[in-house]
Amino acid sequence: MPDAKIKVLIIDNSRSVLDLLRHILNSDPQIEVIGTAENGIQALKFLEKNRPDVITLDMEMPGEAKKIGAGKFILSRLRWLQLLSIS
Repeated sequence: MPDAKIKVLIIDNSRSVLDLLRHILNSDPQIEVIGTAENGIQALKFLEKNRPDVITLDMEMPGEAKKIGAGKFILSRLRWLQLLSIS
């Protein structure tokens, strides 16, 4: 039985970066991008219903992601999660 794919959520406020990362990651047969979010609020809503193995997070996102400290907030509640910072 083949190993399960690594499930990834991409969080970035740039649509072009989201699309590029999705394309790069989905080109690997062992990785599946299961969602994208353009801000911290969208990411938190996604995480209420989904369980990615890894999150890529743009550390220079403006707005509410900075205000709520999205990365720290996510990691404090989802300790099993791996976080990859992108900037």
